[in-house]
Amino acid sequence: MEGMAEMEEKTHALLGASNSHRWLECTPSARAEQLYPDLGSDFAKEGSLAHAIAAKKLKERLGQPVYAEIAEIKELSEFMSGEMEEYTTEYADFVMERYMEAVRNTPEGKVRPHLFVEKRLDYSEWVKDGFGTGDAVILSYDMLEVIDFKYGKGVKVDANNNPQMKLYALGTAEEFSYCYDFDQVRMTIYQPRMGNISSWETYGGDLLEWAERHVKPLATLAWFGEGSRKSGDWCRFCKAKGNCPRFTADCMVEYFMNPNAEALDPKTISRIFGMMSSIKDWVKAIEDKSLADALNGVEIPGYKLVEGKSNRKITDQRGLLIKLTMSGYDSEALMMSRKLKTLTELEKLIGKKKFGKLSQGFIEKPAGKPTLVPVGDKREILNNNDFKDLNYD
Repeated sequence: MEGMAEMEEKTHALLGASNSHRWLECTPSARAEQLYPDLGSDFAKEGSLAHAIAAKKLKERLGQPVYAEIAEIKELSEFMSGEMEEYTTEYADFVMERYMEAVRNTPEGKVRPHLFVEKRLDYSEWVKDGFGTGDAVILSYDMLEVIDFKYGKGVKVDANNNPQMKLYALGTAEEFSYCYDFDQVRMTIYQPRMGNISSWETYGGDLLEWAERHVKPLATLAWFGEGSRKSGDWCRFCKAKGNCPRFTADCMVEYFMNPNAEALDPKTISRIFGMMSSIKDWVKAIEDKSLADALNGVEIPGYKLVEGKSNRKITDQRGLLIKLTMSGYDSEALMMSRKLKTLTELEKLIGKKKFGKLSQGFIEKPAGKPTLVPVGDKREILNNNDFKDLNYD
């Protein structure tokens, strides 16, 4: 999920911080993605609303105007939920706690800490037209902290060596170097729906060296759409992957080299697992492109465009019910019994913590099926004896 500021960054900044993990690895990708429109989604709108609410709560605590946030919240109010209220309050509490910690740790006579909310950050010193928006930026006499609020729950985001966060930190350090001497830089990801709070620290000098030696030359290549294409986990959300010769070649190589899944060794499985999400997305992108081409009159050899299957639906439920009951059928027999929404929907509606308290004694959680995840996952490792006798039906 993304906030409006992050969506704006993607719209106007070719080399935005939010997609830097991609153009720093595959420099031609930024120009390639320009050929594909950003269609947006309800998930993006939900993320924008969460960011607006979070910013409003922080600004109110700081006594700052919130006119823009109120307007955005009103526009996106259909995506409001109890869950969002809970998580944004917890985020605001977290940021204020970090800020007050900085205030307490500032010696007398030093520059007082300052907290910025939704701060535009310019890193064009190293990346042409490069800018982004920091959700929360805390400046203190010896420490700079950038906090990024991630409302999405599809992909866990790690702060460790995160290029988006490092570019945000660069932009902040560049703007305020005249009054702050940042020895330490801390970058924090706050991702509440995945229970993820991740922080990483580095030295200001190391950050500048990374910018000069690594970012600047790669950003120059990316700006002109030059350099070598390279596939990896950064391809997952690349809009151009369905038409990328490098990614296509790498996927096909994996298939032709390893056609028999039963014969794969653990090392090969590990490599393919790392590409799995991207490969699935690539297949979906191929399906989308082939359908779009066919709808535009392009002939796909061996295939034809037909009407797909569809399900019948009632257009006037009340009218049909009256018609059937007047024909002698019992209305109770015609109606489905009412039932509660799913647990996920109830948590979203009410808020996870509040629903957890209210639902005690009414819910059970059976053992989950064994699944393979990266070693960095926080869940405890299972031994064979832990699950061989369990029933998952």
